[in-house]
Amino acid sequence: MKRHRKRAGSARWPVQPRSRRCRRVRYSVRVGMGSGAPALFTTSMMLEWEWDALMSARFCTTEEDLLNELLGPQKRIATKRPWLRVDIELAGMLSLDHSLPVPSAEAWQGWVSETMNAVDPLLPASRTKKRFEGLPVVEGWLGEPQAELNIGRSGGLRLLGVKLNAWQAFNPPRQWDDTRRRPDASPQEQLESFARQLHNSLEAWKLCLKLLLPIPTSEDPRGRFH
Repeated sequence: MKRHRKRAGSARWPVQPRSRRCRRVRYSVRVGMGSGAPALFTTSMMLEWEWDALMSARFCTTEEDLLNELLGPQKRIATKRPWLRVDIELAGMLSLDHSLPVPSAEAWQGWVSETMNAVDPLLPASRTKKRFEGLPVVEGWLGEPQAELNIGRSGGLRLLGVKLNAWQAFNPPRQWDDTRRRPDASPQEQLESFARQLHNSLEAWKLCLKLLLPIPTSEDPRGRFH
């Protein structure tokens, strides 16, 4: 089976025919205190989603053809638009040979508060809507910043990095043979808004990471790294 490629802007997205998941790290930049800083955060944004065989079939053909293959030509059922979840992970990780002291509870609370005020409004918000059956449907979720720590041989804790996770749901339009059917609404506007959110949230995340770096002193102008 040949591998198909989907194009998003100027990027090529490989879809593995035997795998349900497609993963791609979109951005990777370095954030530090300035020239000569011995330890830097590597900042990344990861997008991840699941694209299964049924989803591929729905977009390689039409709803009518798919139903005919699955149920036979004599049976027709109503379908709903596909549901696609895109996971987002903002991360800031230190180099493998560096770490930072674990912030105090007060310092961590202050950083989390600053991050949530600066970054959270730029990411998809946690929200639900009610379907006509009255059941809630989750369309987005936003978590809280998390820290990745290391326990050294002496038992001391060191900070290795931080992460922030969120996800956004999309409803791609169905493809119909029947031209009398009203087409599903285009997701173009939602996708453009989503792309702007990703760009702005990454820029805000980079600025917040600098607040975790040690402040240089007269005794140690490069900061205390280990």
